[in-house]
Amino acid sequence: MVAQDDLLLTRLPDKIKKPSWAKSKKLHDKASKRLMTGAEAAEQAADEAEQAVSRPVQEESDWEDGVVVPGTSPPTANRG
Repeated sequence: MVAQDDLLLTRLPDKIKKPSWAKSKKLHDKASKRLMTGAEAAEQAADEAEQAVSRPVQEESDWEDGVVVPGTSPPTANRG
């Protein structure tokens, strides 16, 4: 029995460090955070709407597959 006890580890293995850039996104906030009033919620919604309007809108491409091959010209609209 003593020989078996000598084979057991006496300490835990070293902790494996996770990369610092691989942080998971927090899907919640603090539980102690106070709730917003209606006026604050409306102000936040207005700010978000204002930022959405000021962002540049990407134009939709009329390419079928959307793949761009370097060294080729884009398809023309007047193909016959």
